[in-house]
Amino acid sequence: MASDEMIELTGDKGTGGRGLTQDEVYGNIFVYNFAGHDTMAITMNWALYLLAANPGVQEWLREEIRTVVINDDTQSKYQEYYPKLNRCLAVLLETLRLLNPLIGIAKSTGVEPQPLTLNGKTVVIPSNTRVIPNINAMHSHPKYWGSDALIWRPNRWILSKKSDSETRTQEENLPNDSINPNSTPEEEFIFSPQKGTYVPWSEGARACPGKKFGQVEFVATMVSLFKKHRIEVVPGKGESIEEARKRAEKSVWDSEIVLLLQMKKPELVGVKWVEVE
Repeated sequence: MASDEMIELTGDKGTGGRGLTQDEVYGNIFVYNFAGHDTMAITMNWALYLLAANPGVQEWLREEIRTVVINDDTQSKYQEYYPKLNRCLAVLLETLRLLNPLIGIAKSTGVEPQPLTLNGKTVVIPSNTRVIPNINAMHSHPKYWGSDALIWRPNRWILSKKSDSETRTQEENLPNDSINPNSTPEEEFIFSPQKGTYVPWSEGARACPGKKFGQVEFVATMVSLFKKHRIEVVPGKGESIEEARKRAEKSVWDSEIVLLLQMKKPELVGVKWVEVE
């Protein structure tokens, strides 16, 4: 069956390695499914509330979906659509920049000391030392993310082929001023942050193996939800729509750690789906 095939595929053939046992394979499958399910569900929850609170961003997102996905074909090819849905991906990237279910990514130097060079100075970190980078500080540093680094603004991830962004240096190419307001989805591509400044899935050989799967899953969900609908905040009694939107956004930032970082009381903010042409 599938598990037997996986065990066979993970065997270290020809090198004398033992590969993985059946229990190890099952353990990894459980971790992949559990970790991927909860983190994506929480991220989707944040993103939907933020979109409901920011109708301008939502319309910007829907503009791309209407432009790229021009029919109702449920068998659309990944190769045809996914590379063009940059705004959908930008919503995910921006949400994870400011709100990550995993508030820390634990790393270790292993059995050998590891040199770390920063600003021309090298520091040796002892062996078997756990290192936990401050992801929130990294993802909100004005040097890399601009003066509005603490603002949720998905279009900071979008560059236009009409602009001169490709020829600017990394430090000049801050995302806060890189988008061409007159660009169209066909002319856009995703901004690439400086290495080490954006690590929601970690980096290197031990980066999250579900990174691409999660990105595709999120983008596909955005297309399915927003192609013919929009999400709106339901105002409370005596509350204006603007007040309701501010309350919805505030509820997103009012998050706490349970098993992962997540909204405290999302049920206190009602939302509804409205069909659109």
